[in-house]
Amino acid sequence: MNGKYGYINPKGEAAIPLVYDDARNFSEGLASVKQNGKWGFIDPKGNLKIPMMYEDAFFYHEGIARVTDGTKNFYVDKSNKWVKDEERHEEEFEMNGTRKEMGEEKEKD
Repeated sequence: MNGKYGYINPKGEAAIPLVYDDARNFSEGLASVKQNGKWGFIDPKGNLKIPMMYEDAFFYHEGIARVTDGTKNFYVDKSNKWVKDEERHEEEFEMNGTRKEMGEEKEKD
C-alpha cells in the first residue's frame, strides 16, 4: 500500500504503521527496517532500537546481526555495539603481482 511497509499481527490487524521504505522479518525480537535510504532496527511495538544509520542491515542470529556502513560489513549486537568484522573466506586480494587466496600466495595468471 502506497509503496510503504509495516507489520500486521496474527489477526491481520495493523500493528506497526506503513511508514518504512523496506522491511524485513523479525528475528530475536528485532526487525531491520529502511527509512530515508538508511537501515535500522525496531522492536515489535515499533520502537526504534538501533538508529537508521546503515546502508544495509540483516536479521539477528545468536544475538548478532550483519550490517554494512557502505565500505565494509560487520556484526553488531542488540545494543548496536561492534562485535566483529565479516570474515571473507573466498575473497581474493590482489597484492604486488600476486593473488592471495585463503592464506596462499600465487602468481597472477
